[in-house]
Amino acid sequence: MVTRTYLDVDGVINSLNPLRGDCWPVPAEELRIHKAKGFTLHVPEYMPKLIQALDTCTEIVWCTTWEDDANTWISPIVEIPERRVLHPRPGAGAFHWKETSVLADMAENPCDAAIWIEDFGYALDRRFAKSGVRPVDTTLAPHGFETNGRFVNVLLQSHLDGYRLELPSMEVTR
Repeated sequence: MVTRTYLDVDGVINSLNPLRGDCWPVPAEELRIHKAKGFTLHVPEYMPKLIQALDTCTEIVWCTTWEDDANTWISPIVEIPERRVLHPRPGAGAFHWKETSVLADMAENPCDAAIWIEDFGYALDRRFAKSGVRPVDTTLAPHGFETNGRFVNVLLQSHLDGYRLELPSMEVTR
């Protein structure tokens, strides 16, 4: 049973598609614009409800380059209280600091199973399966979605199907 969610911001909560000039698959009128720390965030209108639901059935841990700013800026947008934050571990490379931090956190704070919601663009290795962490890669289209080669970084609801989480039903543009 999944009991923890390691949660990224950019490419997950904050749709990066509008930065590429594309609001697909969420229509522009369904994106909510927020200003945070000098940045413009494009958050699908369903996202706060979905993150709140995740927060009720798993322990959310911020795993994002926003680090502590996730509690300051992102928590109010998705309407959840402050959560634990993973920070880069000493010696961790700039690109792989999250991997090192997630594995260390699982060793220090074991749980039954965790999901890591991230816009990976690459596969996690066996160390994560052994530690009980399953990836939810928002750069990949969920089963049954036609992408026409476009990035799919906002269809989180569909990516979570099959994890036996008690999430509300929400309309997702396909």
